[in-house]
Amino acid sequence: MNITNLQITKFRHLNDINFVLGNRLTAIAGQNGTGKSTVLGLLGHVCREKTNFKTFDNKRFETDYSEIFKFSFPEFDKPKEHLYEVNFSDNTSTQVMSYARKEKNKPESLRLRVGQSTKEGGKIDFPVLFLGLKRLIPLAQERKVDLNAHSLSNEELEFYRKSHNEILLMQDEITSDEVKTSNKHFLAAKSDKYDALGNSAGQDNIGQIVTAIISFQRLKQELGENYNGGILLIDELDASMFPAAQEKLIEFLFKASSKLDLQCVFTTHSIEILEILLTSKYKHQSKVCYLHKANGPIKKAEESNLKEIIADLKAEVLIDKVKDIKIEVYLEDKEAEQLLKSILTPAIKKKIKIIPENFGAELLLTLANKKIPAFKRSVIVLDGDKQPSVVKPNPRNVITLPGEDSPEKIMFRYLKGLDPAHPFWGSVGGYTKQVCFRDLNEIGNRDVMKKWWKTQIEFWGINGRKLFSYWKTENTAAIEKFNKDFEKKIKTAYNNVYK
Repeated sequence: MNITNLQITKFRHLNDINFVLGNRLTAIAGQNGTGKSTVLGLLGHVCREKTNFKTFDNKRFETDYSEIFKFSFPEFDKPKEHLYEVNFSDNTSTQVMSYARKEKNKPESLRLRVGQSTKEGGKIDFPVLFLGLKRLIPLAQERKVDLNAHSLSNEELEFYRKSHNEILLMQDEITSDEVKTSNKHFLAAKSDKYDALGNSAGQDNIGQIVTAIISFQRLKQELGENYNGGILLIDELDASMFPAAQEKLIEFLFKASSKLDLQCVFTTHSIEILEILLTSKYKHQSKVCYLHKANGPIKKAEESNLKEIIADLKAEVLIDKVKDIKIEVYLEDKEAEQLLKSILTPAIKKKIKIIPENFGAELLLTLANKKIPAFKRSVIVLDGDKQPSVVKPNPRNVITLPGEDSPEKIMFRYLKGLDPAHPFWGSVGGYTKQVCFRDLNEIGNRDVMKKWWKTQIEFWGINGRKLFSYWKTENTAAIEKFNKDFEKKIKTAYNNVYK
């Protein structure tokens, strides 16, 4: 069983909108203030698992709209001004309307009645879990954090390990801690180098999502033939996740939803996620529901018009703005960045944005091999000793620096070959060839060469420009070819911006 659609007749600024849900994944997207989280609350409020089987954190498989939004009663929200209907694949449907409730010794409040019952009897027997923004509260800001040994079976622990590393593209040998605070209770990564308190925000986020999936796995095992699927609601799915991890997370949720007959409905601002869901791999089992409000009432855009969705998210007019977009450039390390900046033409520099991170060749090659939309719109620069041929299929956005080695080794050999009387070298008491090679006379391993570079570059002019300028005069043909090839890579990246 699954939810086929949510029909909102009226609910605050949402009027006459029909949300058709995907069998597996549904993204609710839009600018801030369009009611995305409200949609999650409306879906979750009509569902509950009625056997009282508990989740990993010892709660019921249910959620109340009040976990997600609050009524402004009586000033703005009035009784009977909220009406919607949720329809299921087994032809079950339930209607929800707001009403004023007065309890003894309590002030009057506004509530949502599911069906004809005011005591939750009208809720549909359909397990639901909601992951809200509380999951993003750093452990450092929690008043009390309890860390305990996990209570997972061997199979569950292996599932957690594999999911954590695959989504985050990590290679860590991990086990798990069980973390409990006043806001969350979940599984966190633990290794011989860190415990749960050392997890990143992304690891926290993934830990809670995987924990929710494990709860559904246990429910399916407990109910057996009586298990009938469920729904997982996640607010701001992409929060704390870099683009490659976002793609792996979508892949994980799609597989888990298929195995557990789940629907996963989430809100997002991520263009990358929207692009992924509309690829042939996911689009037949997924839906993108985009809300926009630029011209007054909230409306739902057609998911097929991705260009319009992207333009609305960026608050841009839908025209050819490629010339205003800076293409992101990813390099192996700082040394490569310093060399690249010295050899690119000023015209090319205006078109790019170098990402100041040390990604390393292995990760860049991994990302280049993945069909990740964000990286298709970028240029990946490898050192000269990493030829694009090692990436299969050979991506059109990968380029190698001039020379057939790392920048450190290239400059080491160049300086080694300079005559001691070359104008690059200083006079007595200055930076001489003898000083340059005093502590390292032969090429060493990667770490040795990086250390040498860092100790020497301060003598090569600002950001190495004095040395690089001499080197460029002796390698003009290679540098001209590199700039022409780099320009082609930029054009390829531009063409992928709205693809």
